[in-house]
Amino acid sequence: MVETTLLRRRAAGKLGQLCPNFQVSNWLFTDEALQQATAAPVALHRARRLTETGVVVHDATCSIGTELAALHVLGARAVGSDIDPVRLAMARHNLGRRADLCRADALHPVTRNAVVIVDPARRQGGRRRLHPDDYQPGLGPLIDSYRGRDLVVKCAPGIDFDQVRRLGFDGEIEVASYQGSVREACLWSAGLAEPGVSRRASVLDRGEQITDAELHDCPVRPAGRWIVDPDGAVVRAGLVRHYGARHGLWQLDPDIAYLSGGRLPSAVRGFEVLEQLAFDERRLRQALAALDCGALEILVRGVRVDPDALRRRLRLRGSRSLAVIITRVGSGSASHATAFVCRPSR
Repeated sequence: MVETTLLRRRAAGKLGQLCPNFQVSNWLFTDEALQQATAAPVALHRARRLTETGVVVHDATCSIGTELAALHVLGARAVGSDIDPVRLAMARHNLGRRADLCRADALHPVTRNAVVIVDPARRQGGRRRLHPDDYQPGLGPLIDSYRGRDLVVKCAPGIDFDQVRRLGFDGEIEVASYQGSVREACLWSAGLAEPGVSRRASVLDRGEQITDAELHDCPVRPAGRWIVDPDGAVVRAGLVRHYGARHGLWQLDPDIAYLSGGRLPSAVRGFEVLEQLAFDERRLRQALAALDCGALEILVRGVRVDPDALRRRLRLRGSRSLAVIITRVGSGSASHATAFVCRPSR
């Protein structure tokens, strides 16, 4: 009973946005099921895309019922199945009279003419399974089992996109983030993908989506007034240049994800450049001391630097909170590590 109470408290932050009609405080969980359960903002985002199809949705790995709850909130017609009888019983309890459930193996389809959602298990004994072959069920067999069907597969955000393509998947790969954290990658079969789109980044707390079908004319220039560290979903989806083109930004280096511009995109946190110098710890310490820096946020890309160790060595004593962005600028023999001392916008 104590474990259930603790799990319900953890679930409140992760699933509490589903709907007042779903009393998450009364749900049943296991620790592993709660870890894998889709966070409410991500589940609701996916449910919105699925309700646009107007057909029945079959959650073939429904577990404790999170995805089904999101679908029901948005009025979709949805059924669920799972091979685990314990999780299926939990889903029946959690969803109540809304539940239309049966026990079935996700690799053996039990519905026709339905969009199928599958969330393969990616944890075992609290440890993450990183390779698609280690998913349960494996990603390759899943894609083969539903080839020719409308299919949605939830995957780990770090999945190798090229590996997915080698399995014969030819649809859209969407990377979703929420509150600055990349939450998942999701595969949408070709019949569910927007024409011409193979990659999408969805920044859920800002309501922004960007795809590889958009313009990506993003030049490389020296730093302007602001530096922007794009959202992790944009970076993970490989859409930094597309994002830059949309917002009138440019790259500092063609192979590095930092962008720059004269103004910040709306609601985006940025870093106002106060000083630029070749990266050298002694020079950086002097610059920060001159600016009365006492607390320092350190962002690094393309340069081997341990931010925590560097912060300790800098021995800052001032009263001002600043940031330093350390990155490689230039290409080939002209490439060099550069430090940008900045004021965060918030």
